[in-house]
Amino acid sequence: MVERYRHALPEHSPIGLWRAIAGDLVFQNPTTRYASLLCQTQPVYKYLYGDILPDETGAAHGAELAEVWWRDGLRVQDLPQRYHGLNAVSARRVHEIWRSFIADAAPVLPQGSHWPSYNLSSPTLLAISDNAVRHLEDPFVARESLWHS
Repeated sequence: MVERYRHALPEHSPIGLWRAIAGDLVFQNPTTRYASLLCQTQPVYKYLYGDILPDETGAAHGAELAEVWWRDGLRVQDLPQRYHGLNAVSARRVHEIWRSFIADAAPVLPQGSHWPSYNLSSPTLLAISDNAVRHLEDPFVARESLWHS
């Protein structure tokens, strides 16, 4: 498995390879498989929070939680330290995306466009970062095949 990842991700350090393998095993592969199966019977909306940085660094799992539950007047000092210093503009944007996901049949993004549903011919996800919300081909689809001999 390490050799497969080393070949697929030659720019990764050993710790980056470990992050990629562990992250794919625990998070990315299950969600990719589930989205690929479920999208055949109903709309599926998949997102990635935070930029993908070198060596698989970037936002930790659950990093967006304070933004998901954002509201004006939120007392961040009552939240864990990792949520202090929230960007209010970004938090409102993430909160609105989640609100629409829950309330609307076809989620509407803050800029007025629709969140594209995930499908096998175009496995598109929503990439959410502090500076942008954009549609992105799921970068983990190809990596799922590394687990098959």
